[in-house]
Amino acid sequence: MLDPLVAAVTTLFAVSLMNRFLHLDGVMDLGDGLVVSGGHEDHVRALKDSRIGAGGVAFAVFTILLTVAAWGSSASADLFVVVLLAEIFSRNATVTAAAAGSPGNGMAGETVRLTGPRSVLLPAIISVALALIFLGAEVIFFGLSEISAISLLILMLTISLLAGWIMALVAERNFGMVNGDVLGATNELSRPLLVLVTLAVMTWMFL
Repeated sequence: MLDPLVAAVTTLFAVSLMNRFLHLDGVMDLGDGLVVSGGHEDHVRALKDSRIGAGGVAFAVFTILLTVAAWGSSASADLFVVVLLAEIFSRNATVTAAAAGSPGNGMAGETVRLTGPRSVLLPAIISVALALIFLGAEVIFFGLSEISAISLLILMLTISLLAGWIMALVAERNFGMVNGDVLGATNELSRPLLVLVTLAVMTWMFL
């Protein structure tokens, strides 16, 4: 049986490789942008600087370690469904951040501009539908109760919405906008949060 930590590292690398590490780059840029002193212009300058500072390195290392620790703490039987749920709802958090933020002038500006509050509804419905498939498998094959599955689903959806909204709030306060870096960072930072909450709730359910 594959060690959970090895499985976690391998899975994180595979997921990051699929998005060409762009989301991790967003985490580093966000870290640099948040730790710098000054007003909006200073924060945006650090956010867009191609060089990586201490804040970027610290944010990236923390995000990677937290994700690996979260995935590695899962029993191997739960890891697959936990990873899938986190991936589904982390995307939902990203859409929420775009809907709650103001657009910048970068490549993601048009995406943020076209993403309003109503745009959150369809991704949320799709996220719930996909999650129901995997939670249904947990109910059928692993003994998760239907009430527990629905409760977990509602919790995950709520956390994804809150995570996206908070990220947009932080970005607006520091940068005056939500750009591609913020969206990528939202995906990466919401993932371990969702995993940890999922594992905590599942552990409590099976006590």
